[in-house]
Amino acid sequence: MRLAPLVAVLALVGCSGESERFAPPPSAAPLAGDVPHGYRRGALVYDPVHNRSVFMGGDHVDGDELLVYLDTHVFEDGAWRLLEDAGLPDRSEHSATFDVARGRVVLFGGYGTCFDGRRDCCDETWELVGDTWELAGVGGPPARVGASLVYDPASERALLFGGTICRDPDDRRVWAYDGETWEVVE
Repeated sequence: MRLAPLVAVLALVGCSGESERFAPPPSAAPLAGDVPHGYRRGALVYDPVHNRSVFMGGDHVDGDELLVYLDTHVFEDGAWRLLEDAGLPDRSEHSATFDVARGRVVLFGGYGTCFDGRRDCCDETWELVGDTWELAGVGGPPARVGASLVYDPASERALLFGGTICRDPDDRRVWAYDGETWEVVE
């Protein structure tokens, strides 16, 4: 994988949503396909099973309105592709990682439309299986935005920590997800 296209990908989906502040180097080739523009607070994960990067969700401020996206884009074979009807509700400030043992992207929490239809901080776990999102469960860690989610290959679990915890601000525990259940790491 060449570094220049990766830099261009990060420039387009940079954390501020202001792509002009993150201009790719002059040597970067233009990106092709359905490129996500102007998104902020989404998540970008590399999927080694399918040899692609997955960018999901995010938001954008339009005047006084916060627009939260449900889009999932994949970057593979040098081009972006929008996963049509992938099944993820709109989501921003969520956490995501790639579960190597099970070969899927895992997403937790964030702000958007939760499974029950309310717009709020969510406590849902979603998994990208192929090109389709599946709701893996509700509950476990308290709902939060902006947390860190990483994969621990030694325990074959995803580990969640931090973020802004929406309803239980005193929860500073590390949570582990094994593909079936969440538990507190002691």
